[in-house]
Amino acid sequence: MNTNKQKNKIMSELKTEHLVYMSDEMYTPIHYKGMIVKQPFFEGKGNHSVAQLEAICEQFKEYVHQQQIIKQNCMKHIVELKFGVEFPQNEA
Repeated sequence: MNTNKQKNKIMSELKTEHLVYMSDEMYTPIHYKGMIVKQPFFEGKGNHSVAQLEAICEQFKEYVHQQQIIKQNCMKHIVELKFGVEFPQNEA
């Protein structure tokens, strides 16, 4: 079975309750609910005004910040599962 077929088979077996754990919102603090920033799109040199570039930079700055939070929370979750330790919950 090739990789795409394997991936499609796995994805089709996942239930909605499983997909929740694959969303960015699952690994961000509650105050981010509904505020997850998607990765900005840069169309290439000469295709944006200065204002658009500033907006892209601001969006990218927030996107990177949120991705770092997600990474830290995923790493904590892995350690909890692997070693049976529990980190205190941050309710910021």
